[in-house]
Amino acid sequence: ENRGIVAGWRSGFESSRGRVLLTTDADLQYAPEDVPMLYRECVDGSWDLVQGWRKKYREKSQLRKLLSNGFSAILKLLFFLPIRDVKSGFIAYRREVLEDILDYRFHYFSFQSLPTVAAHFKGYRMKQVPITVHQRFAGASSIERPIIFSIRSALDLPKALVEYRFLKQRRRRRPRPDPENSRRRHGRPRDQQQLTIVTPGRAIGRSGGIEGDRRR
Repeated sequence: ENRGIVAGWRSGFESSRGRVLLTTDADLQYAPEDVPMLYRECVDGSWDLVQGWRKKYREKSQLRKLLSNGFSAILKLLFFLPIRDVKSGFIAYRREVLEDILDYRFHYFSFQSLPTVAAHFKGYRMKQVPITVHQRFAGASSIERPIIFSIRSALDLPKALVEYRFLKQRRRRRPRPDPENSRRRHGRPRDQQQLTIVTPGRAIGRSGGIEGDRRR
C-alpha cells in the first residue's frame, strides 16, 4: 500500500536509530555522492538541518519544472522565506528536529513541500548547500497529472498559513548536546555518529559514519 512520501518518512523514522536522518528520493535524482556533504555540515556545523538546494535541475518535463519553480516562488512570497529552494526534499536533519517537523496540526495533501516552512517558523537553524538534481535513474513519477497535483498542493497553503504564520506556535528546541559529552556517551567520534537515510518506500540505510546500505 502506497501511503505517500510523508508516511514513508514516518515509517523510516520509527525504524531508524541514527542521530542524523536524511530524507531523499529512491529514484536517485539526488546523488548519493552528495550525502556526506550534507551529513558533515549537519554534524560539524551549528545547524539543525541542512538542505541540498537544486542549483542544477535536470528535468525533462518543462511543465513540471515550471510548476515546481512557480510553487516555490509562491511559498517564499507567502512565508517570507529567505532561502533559495523551498521544495527540495534532500535534507539532513538532527533526529529531534525531524520528529518535531513531522508533528503538525492539520491534514496536508503534500506536506513534503513544507518542511523548510515548518523549520523556519519553529526557529530551527538551516543551511543550504548547492547540488545537482539528475534525471530519474529508476522507477516512474507518481505525479501523473502535474497540474492537478499542483492545484491540490496549493489548497494546503491556507492551512499552512494558519499553522505557521498566524498561530506562530514555535516549538522549544532541545538543548544542543555538548560534543565532548556526545563522544563519551556514544563511544564514537563526531565523524562516526550514526546516519540513517530515509526514502519514500522501503529503502533505509544505516551506518556508523557515512557509509551504509544503498537500496533501490
